[in-house]
Amino acid sequence: MRFGGTSVRFGGRLPHDPGDVVSGEPSWRSDQACFPVASVPMTIVVGNLATPEGRAALDAAVAEAEQRKAPLVVVAGPGEAGQDPGELTERLEAAGVEIRLAPGSGDLADDLVRIATETGAELMVIGLRRRSPVGKLILGSGAQRILIEAPCPVLAVKV
Repeated sequence: MRFGGTSVRFGGRLPHDPGDVVSGEPSWRSDQACFPVASVPMTIVVGNLATPEGRAALDAAVAEAEQRKAPLVVVAGPGEAGQDPGELTERLEAAGVEIRLAPGSGDLADDLVRIATETGAELMVIGLRRRSPVGKLILGSGAQRILIEAPCPVLAVKV
């Protein structure tokens, strides 16, 4: 097969194929895991905002946590730290989801990316609202930063 001026040849197997043998030893060992072990639950991260987008994101994050049987980290958004965390905790525990509340520093986009990185999150959930063409140019930088800087897949819930 040719790509530009380079000739590339594909063999029948990959070099790390378990069938490869070098000096009587397999080229890989079963104790060298390449992927996270399935029994270790990965975390889902979501922000807690008192907006329609925030509530939609939280609902979607709870549904994902239930389906994946994963713990949920809820990051308090700006101005949300004063809300009663007991009410939120009761609501989420009623859904059967293991939760952890994490205080935010004021910049929710930075907080979500930082906490997702710290926890090794498998998913971040954010809420989006419809915007006019001009609004798209001016607003939405937080969601854009999250999408660009996220260390994991991001589920964007549109309201």
